[in-house]
Amino acid sequence: MKTNNKKNFFYFAFLIEDDRPGYKEKVHGQAKAISQKYTTILFTRSKKGIYIYTYENRELIGKEEKVLNKRRLKKERNVVDETLALIKFCKYINVEIRKFDGSYVYIRRNVPNTPIIINFIKKLKRQRNYIIYEYPTYPWDEEYMPIKEKRFKIKLFYLSEKLTDKYLQKYVDLFTYIGEYNGIDERYIRIQNGGDSSNYPLHNKVNKNNNEVNLIGVAFVKYVTGYDLVIDALYQYYNSKNHDRKVTFTIVGSIDVGLDLKRKVEELNLSEYVFFSGEKSGEELNQLINNADIGVNVLRIKNILIDSTAATTLKTIEYTYRGLPQIAQLPLMVDCGNADVPSFVYIYNGQIDIQEVVDFYDNLEVTSREIREYAEKHMSWDRIMDVIIKEVGKKEAYYE
Repeated sequence: MKTNNKKNFFYFAFLIEDDRPGYKEKVHGQAKAISQKYTTILFTRSKKGIYIYTYENRELIGKEEKVLNKRRLKKERNVVDETLALIKFCKYINVEIRKFDGSYVYIRRNVPNTPIIINFIKKLKRQRNYIIYEYPTYPWDEEYMPIKEKRFKIKLFYLSEKLTDKYLQKYVDLFTYIGEYNGIDERYIRIQNGGDSSNYPLHNKVNKNNNEVNLIGVAFVKYVTGYDLVIDALYQYYNSKNHDRKVTFTIVGSIDVGLDLKRKVEELNLSEYVFFSGEKSGEELNQLINNADIGVNVLRIKNILIDSTAATTLKTIEYTYRGLPQIAQLPLMVDCGNADVPSFVYIYNGQIDIQEVVDFYDNLEVTSREIREYAEKHMSWDRIMDVIIKEVGKKEAYYE
């Protein structure tokens, strides 16, 4: 990377993008959108090192990898290895950013937030960088509430974030968040999730079976995801007198072991109707989605967004761009800090009743193409990130 006089926009995300394709699509989409105005340099993690992507004029012009840890204590994720990797990651990025004068730095919240991150941000401020910090879910502490009392490690993570939060307030210039914020701090700017049509092929079910309705859930499954609610609804459906259609549910992705969904399915005798495919990507994932009729969104989002009447998750974006009808707890929110846009009926909302879901699907009059066109018009990252670009534009005098 060469030093130049043009303002640079650094994006820092400490996620292992190889393991989390949905999150990878998000941060790459945001970086690409920001590059409308700024040369944007994105740092993420691989399993062995650091990915460095440079976006200029919306084109990806380079990638480089640096080794973080030569040897891990354990193959699976653990606190010691992740902490060492975070230290090296922050140190490397800090050296790179010193090559540039007064840049913008966008940091996606790391879970948990730790003194390592705070020290990293503090050093960035000393270099006269403008710091933007994103909460992908806000209020963040609500994510911990269902489980923080049950697991010692989770409780420590929660306490760590509580203790470091006040330092974030001291060093960060602008907070972006997805969710709800009821305070008066003008540094908080709401954004929404967005997408890029190039990441999602249009849903195309070739062999449609009118006697079946196939549900699919693609996610890193946690308590808030709520897929256990679908399993319970299927149990009630198949134990009712009127279930003349076969309804299946395929879960794609890793599952929090504490949920024990496979055991639940076995105990309810639903193995014929609920399937676990594990993590899939690329053509394998596309094929699974093309075999489905309805996508399952986050079903306990109100555990986090308690007062919200609408929400847009990463799953909302993916399913909508693919042209897939979906089930969600809340209606669609797409104001994104801009003017409100019209609603569009392709989402089943509310408490899940499988017979009602079947009726919803049977009565649906929109096509996959129409659903996708709605996403392209109202949910693009260009549209979402324009809110941040305009806000940062107001701060250009910060370096003059």
